Amino acid sequence: MTGVLVSTGLLALAVALAAAVRLGVARELAVAAVRAGVQLAVVGLVVAVVFEQAGLAAGCIAVMLTAAALTAGRRLRPLPRSRLRAAAAIGAGAAAALVPLLALGAFSTQPRELVPVAGILIGGAMAACSLTGRRLLEAVADGLPAIEARLALGVSARTALAPALRNAVATGLVPTLDQTKNVGLVTLPGTFVGLLLGGASPARAAAVQLTVLLAILAVQTIAALTLAGLVAPARGRPGERVVLPVRSSAVADGLPAIEARLALARSRRTPPAPPFNGSLANAAQPRWPRNPGLSWCPPSIRPRTWAWSPSRRPSHRSLRRAAAGRARTRHAVL
Repeated sequence: MTGVLVSTGLLALAVALAAAVRLGVARELAVAAVRAGVQLAVVGLVVAVVFEQAGLAAGCIAVMLTAAALTAGRRLRPLPRSRLRAAAAIGAGAAAALVPLLALGAFSTQPRELVPVAGILIGGAMAACSLTGRRLLEAVADGLPAIEARLALGVSARTALAPALRNAVATGLVPTLDQTKNVGLVTLPGTFVGLLLGGASPARAAAVQLTVLLAILAVQTIAALTLAGLVAPARGRPGERVVLPVRSSAVADGLPAIEARLALARSRRTPPAPPFNGSLANAAQPRWPRNPGLSWCPPSIRPRTWAWSPSRRPSHRSLRRAAAGRARTRHAVL
């Protein structure tokens, strides 16, 4: 219970930091934590029953696949039928690894082993689809000029999208690749630790963990490639055209707000004009042009300006001086 309280405090700190810097994920962090707690409590209550009934195990795997498709599909919202595409990619990736593992006897078909292994593989496929799909939409939006240039050269839409597809798939596999490279050096995976705590030998725990890690690599690669193949036709149109998804880029989402902030910053850097209070002293006076016929205009023939306000009328002496200055200026110009 102490660990839960400490982790709750750490979560509150993360939410506060996200809200302070306006990341826009503070609410999502809190919701994710609450959902995790509720879901783990429910699973803890029913897991014993699920492990005893094969039918309930199949239903549990179906719920896992549905939840993963909904989560990954939400990241692909701009695409039509995004949840169906995510479900197909996740199902293909998980099935491609789960069926051989069960058929060759790497894991038992008993619910006690089937449900955890299926959950691990489906979770890995979901993470790969979310990263790959999001990166693919951003790559298409950012690289549209290059894609249009390839289309202008006469290539097909799928060929024009190929660099963006490869880049998105490679980006989606980066977290798993880093984790697999550093397993045992930086992190101790949960399967390995759980088997050790359950009384298994270190060799057995390491073998099972290695099997799971390699299977996750295959699952994520297949799921990412499947999703990329399903997204490419959705972006193509008859006549070899590529259509941008609506709200596909985070930069495009925040572009109006960014432009508004830049305009506000420019307006703050520009000194405001002094308010007009009825006096010409505060008004900006036009600069008197230099006489083009003279190299230098002496101060004595420059026009004199005087301030006027409703409470003070100019004297006759100041009016005579201004008239004389204008006469001397006209004489110098002529």
